[in-house]
Amino acid sequence: MMLFLDALYINNSGGKVLLDYLIEQFELSGFAVFYLLDERIKNTHPHIDLSKNKIHYLKASFLKRHLFYLNNKTEFSHVFCFGNIPSSVKLKIPVYTYFHQTLYIKKSGNESLKKYMLLLLKSNVLDFYKKNTNKWLVQSSSVKNDLVKRFALNTDDVLVLPFYPPLSEFKHDSKLKKKNSFLFVSGGNPHKNHILLLKAFEIIYKKGFSAELHLTISDDFSLLKDDIDSLNKIGVPIINHGFVPRNKIAELYSKVEYCIYPSLRESFGLGLIEAMESNCKVIASDLPYVHAVCKPSLVFDPYSVDSIEQAIETALTKNIPDTHQLVHNQIDDLIELFQN
Repeated sequence: MMLFLDALYINNSGGKVLLDYLIEQFELSGFAVFYLLDERIKNTHPHIDLSKNKIHYLKASFLKRHLFYLNNKTEFSHVFCFGNIPSSVKLKIPVYTYFHQTLYIKKSGNESLKKYMLLLLKSNVLDFYKKNTNKWLVQSSSVKNDLVKRFALNTDDVLVLPFYPPLSEFKHDSKLKKKNSFLFVSGGNPHKNHILLLKAFEIIYKKGFSAELHLTISDDFSLLKDDIDSLNKIGVPIINHGFVPRNKIAELYSKVEYCIYPSLRESFGLGLIEAMESNCKVIASDLPYVHAVCKPSLVFDPYSVDSIEQAIETALTKNIPDTHQLVHNQIDDLIELFQN
C-alpha cells in the first residue's frame, strides 16, 4: 500500500509551511508515500527517506499532472491532493482533497485582469472535477461553509481538520515582551491590508501615543517598503524585519504584546494561531475566518482606517481581555484518515 501525496503547485507562503510539516509527519508515520512535488521546491523540502518512499518532481502544469494520473492511476491505495484541485482522473481508490485557496470562492477585488481570469479558470476546473474526490479537507468551519455553498457540496463530505506546525520547538522567553508593541507576520499581498494598517499607525503616532509596529515585508513588495520608509522619516516607529525564516518567527512573537491582523481574507490564519500559542493578545478583523479560530481580544472593521486606529488606541489605553484559542492541531486525525 502506498499513499500518493499530490502537492504540485505548492511552492511558497503558508501552503509551503504546511506542506513541509505534512512531509515531516508522513516521514515519521511509517507510511510508504509517493510524493509528487513542484520542481521549484526541489532543494527546499524536508528530508524524505528514499529507501521506502518515492519523489517525482514536475513543472507545475495541468497537462503534466493529468498525464501523471493517467499513467499511474493503479499504483496507489489512497490519494491526497494537497493543491486544491481534485484528481483529473476518476479513481477507484479513496481520494481526499485539501482546499485552502479562498480566492477560488471569493475574489478580493485587487487582482489584475490576468490573475482574475486565471483564478476563474481554476475555480471552473475545480467545479468540473469536484466529483473526483471522496472527501474535502479544510482548516476551518468558515472555509467549509463557503466551499459547500460555492460548489454545492454535501456538507458531510467536507471535514474540518486544522493542522499546523507548532512553534514550540522555537519557543523563547515571553517575559521579554515589550509593552505597546504590535506584530503582523505576513507577506505584502494586497489582501493582507497593510495600507490601511500603516495609515492607522500614522494616526496613532500623530495623536502622541507610544506604539511600535513590527512587520515582515520582503523585498518583493517595494512600494509597500517605500511607504514604510516614508513613515519612518517622519518618526512613526515601524520596524520591518523583511522575510523572516520560521525558526526566527517565535523570537519575534516572544518580544511583542499584541498580534494585529487586518487581513481581508484567509483560509486559516496561521499567524493567529502562532500568536496565541506565543501568549500574544490578538486584535483582528471582524471577519468569519478570525472567529472560526479564536475569540480575539478586540476586533475592528478592516475596511475602515478609523476602526483599526480605534482598536489600537483601546489596546493602548485599556486592559483588554486575553484571546481564547478555539482550534488546535489535528495532524494525528488527518494522518489516521489514510490508515483505513
